[in-house]
Amino acid sequence: SLGYMQWLLAKQGGEKERQPRLDRAEQYLERGREYKEIKRETFVAELDYGLARIAAERGDFNLAYRRYIEAVSAHFAQGVSHAPDGYTTSHFEGITPFILGRFDAYRRRVRELWERGQQEPDNQAASRVRDSVYSFVLNDFGEACLNYYLRSGDDGYLDKARTTLDEAWEKLNTRYPMISYNLNRLERWEAS
Repeated sequence: SLGYMQWLLAKQGGEKERQPRLDRAEQYLERGREYKEIKRETFVAELDYGLARIAAERGDFNLAYRRYIEAVSAHFAQGVSHAPDGYTTSHFEGITPFILGRFDAYRRRVRELWERGQQEPDNQAASRVRDSVYSFVLNDFGEACLNYYLRSGDDGYLDKARTTLDEAWEKLNTRYPMISYNLNRLERWEAS
């Protein structure tokens, strides 16, 4: 929780204040992961999600990719529910305009880094990793918008969730399973 709170607070202030907060967030999340070495059955996927966010925001797409693969694999291996009361509850249950703004700032920062990477000549594998990480980020933001809609009832955020998730699915064409899952969640909410 301390890692997530520091990540949220990294929205405030300029770059000078953002980096130390990201550093503290990373330290808290890593400390939580260390507990798994003591107690093997400890579930740390949520910590890996947080570490993936930090790595993506810093432009370390390779580390972000590894972290989000670890997190997703752990969730599917554990059979964790991805329902609204599932593993993302702690990140989105009390979503406020401030938290949504933090997810938007995160999305914009990673998009800028992703676009910069698109201009560099590289191999197809590096491009696929960047696209996969950016789709992870878009899914995160889309999920934040969906949960803000569920909390506020503001249809504009349902539309924003749809647009964001569609962008991740159609433009990036990655295999991140949560995008498909969250698009399905949207369809269920729109049908009800």
